[in-house]
Amino acid sequence: MKAGKIPNKLLKHLLDDLSVIADGWLELGPAIGEDSAILNINDQIVLVGSDPITFPTESPGWHSVIINSNDIAASGGIPKWYSATILMPEGSTAEEFTDIFKDVANTCADMNIQLIGGHSEVTASVRDPIISGTMIGLADRTDLKPTNNAQISDDILITKYCPIEGLNIILAQYPDIIAAAGLTPSEIASITTMSSKTNMSIINEAKIVKTFEEVHSMHDPTEGGIATALIEMLSASRIGAIIDESSLPIPNSAHKLCRHIDIDPLGLVASGSLLFTATSQVSDEIILALQRMSINCTKIGYTVPESEGVSIIQSDSGLKTPLPVFSTDEITKLI
Repeated sequence: MKAGKIPNKLLKHLLDDLSVIADGWLELGPAIGEDSAILNINDQIVLVGSDPITFPTESPGWHSVIINSNDIAASGGIPKWYSATILMPEGSTAEEFTDIFKDVANTCADMNIQLIGGHSEVTASVRDPIISGTMIGLADRTDLKPTNNAQISDDILITKYCPIEGLNIILAQYPDIIAAAGLTPSEIASITTMSSKTNMSIINEAKIVKTFEEVHSMHDPTEGGIATALIEMLSASRIGAIIDESSLPIPNSAHKLCRHIDIDPLGLVASGSLLFTATSQVSDEIILALQRMSINCTKIGYTVPESEGVSIIQSDSGLKTPLPVFSTDEITKLI
């Protein structure tokens, strides 16, 4: 298999055969596209989500906490407890491990999240530090917004810009690419601002979006970019969609950089944006509520019956074509 997520077809086959213990606590178990499992323990909703950090990043400890907290937020909850497994390559120094550990601990403290455990070791099985985390959170039942609940005729909206995480990685890890891309100083400043650390968390927008009863589904775009997140949400909900390419909040500077390195921004790792669906009657109200918090939000399309598939209206030609599928994240072209 290629680097990236396990193919959906294989994963679905394995999950379909998974046995479930009938203890009455599990309300939503493992499924393609779902950000968190949902447990009901004595009438308390508990969310559990897991994600690794495998792509190069300047702050893997911080990154792991943010990415895993986003899973809980995208499900409608508040992240509370974190467990991290840190794998270091042979030859790593004590200082390198200490930096990552402190990065995890300090980020948790800043976000009022308790680090509750994990594991650490040095192993020849990895070339770079790998952090695999599990975040546990709490939620009110009325705030739950599972990925699989998008409805036909919903608007599809996304916060901030795309693809935040991918641009952050390119800026931090590949300065030579930035220098050779022909970007103006203002374009570099635009990408730097858009992909800054402060934009990587979706907790603030999720707190607002989840309060709207008319919001049916939320999802955290990660590996595979916005296109993969859309397909995951729509597949889980068993519906289709029409996406307007011209509405996607991808700045011209990001398009210019991606063209230079032959990367499609639709398939570039995209943590930092919240993807969600809502009835069309409240879309403008949600956009305004987020704007009051200085959070950009854009309507990018709408859902249709599953039989109509998932299409994108090309901005240059106006033609409607199938939404591209990315079996491997576009960032792997640089690794």
